[in-house]
Amino acid sequence: MITGTESKKSVLESAQTSSGELTTYGEGAPRKALWAIRWKSAELVYSESGKAGGSMTVVEGDLFANGKKASRFRAQEGLASVKDRNLHLSGGVTIETSDPPGTLNCESVVWNPDTETIEAHGKVYVTMETIKFGPFDKLIVSPDLKEISTPGLASPTK
Repeated sequence: MITGTESKKSVLESAQTSSGELTTYGEGAPRKALWAIRWKSAELVYSESGKAGGSMTVVEGDLFANGKKASRFRAQEGLASVKDRNLHLSGGVTIETSDPPGTLNCESVVWNPDTETIEAHGKVYVTMETIKFGPFDKLIVSPDLKEISTPGLASPTK
């Protein structure tokens, strides 16, 4: 289901689909992958500018930083906007990294490829090789889980 964030004027075509996949690339040359997603079913929309987006169910895929795969994800739902390149995931979200090995679990995330940050919401837990911490209401993390920020919970000291 499209959430109404796309204006009908900007959408050229929409289509229901069963399983499939989509990779979103940045602009400019060379074009680097931003994220890739695979789904069980979807309603996809295509804009006049050729951008694809839509809502998807039972999703998995990869997040990229600097054009290189940084992590894998799984979730019950995904939403990609044709307006921006952000990817919204919800429902039992899991993000896994391999170097270092780590896992983030939460209720929902927004992946912003322009800032290369994940904004995780709802019962956020992070598990690394020797430590597990959480729950947090919200965390901002890098896609490789090497950088973690707790907005509003800690402030810098002078």
